[in-house]
Amino acid sequence: MLNKLNPVEPQIFTLRYGLEGEQEHTLREIGEQLKMSGERVRKIEKEIIIKLRRFYDKER
Repeated sequence: MLNKLNPVEPQIFTLRYGLEGEQEHTLREIGEQLKMSGERVRKIEKEIIIKLRRFYDKER
């Protein structure tokens, strides 16, 4: 499913939720790493969740 996202979204999702052996990171930490604000990371995270819900609703 993560391959359905734009290039930065999987990275944010992986860092935020500690996937693929990563530890969980705060919005601020992710923002610093990706050179964007924590607020921008939060908005992207929200968009990711919406996309995932739509995908899983279609799969039912």
